[in-house]
Amino acid sequence: MPDPITIHDFHAVDIRVARIVAAEPNSGARRPAYILTLDLGPEMGRRTSSAQITEAYAPDDLVGRLVLAVVNLPARRAAGVKSEALVLGAITEKGDGPVVLIGPDEHDRVLPGDRIL
Repeated sequence: MPDPITIHDFHAVDIRVARIVAAEPNSGARRPAYILTLDLGPEMGRRTSSAQITEAYAPDDLVGRLVLAVVNLPARRAAGVKSEALVLGAITEKGDGPVVLIGPDEHDRVLPGDRIL
């Protein structure tokens, strides 16, 4: 079990609703990955993310999907792509399955840019 964190630690992580507006294979990646363009609403605009989710999704299946993304991590380079947000996903406890994206139900009343509390 991981060490506990404080509620202050949790609130320091800025998780937002994002809509994937473009997805394309990252041909420069050592492990298969997509370059995602995320819409984070009018205040935050668009950001890029690199995601190793090719086992579970085709690019066309991703466009329009709502996901959750951490937006206050420093940008980093991933296979030549500036990754400005970390899209959240889940894997099995053993780590033997594909990464499955986490996002709000499409029928919920959330919009890109809304914060997760």
